[in-house]
Amino acid sequence: MGFEFCSPTVVFIVISAIGIISEIVNVIIDYNTNNFLALIGAIVGTVLWVMLLNYLCSIDWIGLAWFLVIFPLVLLALIMLFVIEVLHDISKNEPTVIYRNVFITSAPAPASTTRPPAVLTTPPVINPTQSPIATWWYNYWYNYY
Repeated sequence: MGFEFCSPTVVFIVISAIGIISEIVNVIIDYNTNNFLALIGAIVGTVLWVMLLNYLCSIDWIGLAWFLVIFPLVLLALIMLFVIEVLHDISKNEPTVIYRNVFITSAPAPASTTRPPAVLTTPPVINPTQSPIATWWYNYWYNYY
């Protein structure tokens, strides 16, 4: 009478174990209530997610279980690539303007330094040699919000 886990659940348990171990180390190094609550939340969340993945496998929805394991990892990788791209542009010492809560690099500096960049009345000019990720974000936020 042991626990039988399907492949997506095992992969998730391994990934979660790494996160929980890092939370335990974080609590040991710097103990405070927030770190301890984060550890408890990670353990409870992992147990609930394992139960959900096992249930999906038991009703033969293994594809959805794999999606729920892989999609957050792909999303995390894309977010990390975006952050690396933004930090790379910032490290070039190019001016950065915040327009509608989006960082736009390679944009001209604001005309006046007395008002914050977030209240620009006209959008900054996008450099055509700029990265496609930053251009996509700019177009998304400018056209839809």
